[in-house]
Amino acid sequence: MRRVISLTVLAFALQNITNNLNTTTETTQDYFKAITEEIEKEYTETETKVDIETEALLLKLLKML
Repeated sequence: MRRVISLTVLAFALQNITNNLNTTTETTQDYFKAITEEIEKEYTETETKVDIETEALLLKLLKML
């Protein structure tokens, strides 16, 4: 449950940052999709469990902004 909450907070934060910086109206759904794609990409590359709380993953997601 904690990880679901973390993903939700992350999606909302990314949405708010992007919308404020770029005056866009992207939705949380857009960010859940982007987060999912990044997790899938990392899993495909490493074939190991992806820890969504690592600094490396968070930095990759922030670079998407």
